Amino acid sequence: MEKIQKGYSFIASIGIIINYSIGVGVFGLPFSFYSGGLPLSMILTSVMLLLTLITSMYTIEAMTRTCKRKTNSDELDQEIYDFTLISGMWHSKQGKILTSILIIVVNYCYLWGYVATGSNTLMTMYWLFKNQPQMCDTQTWNSQCNLSYYICVAVFMVLTVPLAYVNLSQQGFLQLFMAFYRIIMFSILLITITIQLFHGPVQLGNHKIDTAWTNEWKWGNFGILFTHISVAFSLQSCLPDALQPVGNKKQVGLVTIIGSLISGIIYILVGALCASVFTASSTNPVTINYEYYTGRNGGFGIGNPTVIGYIIRYAILIFPIVNILNEYPLVCYTLATNISSTLPKSYGGKWRKYAIISCAVFPPFALACLVGSVKTIASLTGIVAFILSYVFPCAFVLASRRISVARNGIEALKNRFYSWYSTTTIVVIVFVICSILSIISTTFVLYNVFKSLV
Repeated sequence: MEKIQKGYSFIASIGIIINYSIGVGVFGLPFSFYSGGLPLSMILTSVMLLLTLITSMYTIEAMTRTCKRKTNSDELDQEIYDFTLISGMWHSKQGKILTSILIIVVNYCYLWGYVATGSNTLMTMYWLFKNQPQMCDTQTWNSQCNLSYYICVAVFMVLTVPLAYVNLSQQGFLQLFMAFYRIIMFSILLITITIQLFHGPVQLGNHKIDTAWTNEWKWGNFGILFTHISVAFSLQSCLPDALQPVGNKKQVGLVTIIGSLISGIIYILVGALCASVFTASSTNPVTINYEYYTGRNGGFGIGNPTVIGYIIRYAILIFPIVNILNEYPLVCYTLATNISSTLPKSYGGKWRKYAIISCAVFPPFALACLVGSVKTIASLTGIVAFILSYVFPCAFVLASRRISVARNGIEALKNRFYSWYSTTTIVVIVFVICSILSIISTTFVLYNVFKSLV
């Protein structure tokens, strides 16, 4: 894939980390927080934030060691040291193939979730304009709901596809703008939710108010909680693409830490506050709940919307759509890069670039036509995303150190990103913890799937 030549500033670099981090996963956190109960949700989110910071540093260390093996310098250059290249450098050919397959599957799942979220949001707004806001709120849709959903998928495709063909190097200002846009919109969302919280939880549709969730440990929904949080936090496989445009490569560690911390704080606030207000009414994405926003009696009171109520209602409803319009090209770029690395150089000829991007762009729309449940997509994505983003970085850094030391002696262990949290003992402990969490979450998800089928 084409390299990005223009380096981003420090602030813009943090912005692109935030943009890669905050996808549609954040909008499913209130639903997952309520499903798991507040105590378990807060503990697991904090653990995941810590693991994200640690494994992100492992990823960067593996990137720099790969760079040094190719260029004899651990200062990152303009090459994209993605997971496929890293695994190919330090593992077997089979390991490279496995990594490529997982990355491609995960990114297709991300894009699948984006299309489903955007299409469901457009459909909600359509029925809201028709003064039938609860038309498709039930689990069983009628023919009108199905037709409106497919039309919205087509409309969303028209909006999204052209953006995927724009080179990321031309999006520096856009990435910075989108970072500020997200912060502003999340601020509006959190302010309106906090105001409503002082007035008490709300009952939307046919759901009841359930305040007991704040003291409950819902271990039976551990799989739902874990996979949704995994989708929200999974940044590591995208780090090579996110950090490649950074102008000053010495700042990649600081940029990653600041961007991840900002994203983590937003996740905790959105998940806890929104779930406290909506309780059993929490949807995925949570922004759909704003179809009931009126601006009265705390915000979600009964009555016709005020002028401010209308503005806030539609600003929040279109937030995921605007968010995805920016996020979709970023993930498509990562996916296309990995598809390109697995194909022969001769494939596609002069049309190679556009053929590969097309392979990344269009399949998620077909998948969204088959399955449009964001909850189901998030559960499937979370299982694979966690393995790729948390288990693989540990394996990469251990393999790169072992081979480097075997070839060049103990001095090769030194690296700018080698610290107390990345000693071999700590890496092995993190690897074991991540592996156990992956097995437990997969077990719970499969149990819930089989339970729903019986």
